[in-house]
Amino acid sequence: MLRARCLPCHSRGSRLGGHVFETYEGVMRVVKAGDPDGSLLIKVVSPPSPVMPQGGEPLSAEQVRLLRDWIAAGAKR
Repeated sequence: MLRARCLPCHSRGSRLGGHVFETYEGVMRVVKAGDPDGSLLIKVVSPPSPVMPQGGEPLSAEQVRLLRDWIAAGAKR
């Protein structure tokens, strides 16, 4: 999901907002493993006013839930 929805803008070629998601380490700069509510990634994709993906269709409730679950479980590779 991150590859499909985030990499078009958050890759070395684009690097919008200073975040590059091409590596696990890059993603982890906006994720607090075990703490979805403290993770910037969740804050920017969650309702009621998601700001990412900018200019694109917001993530579905299921996609946000999957991200939250992954982060809550420790955001393992």
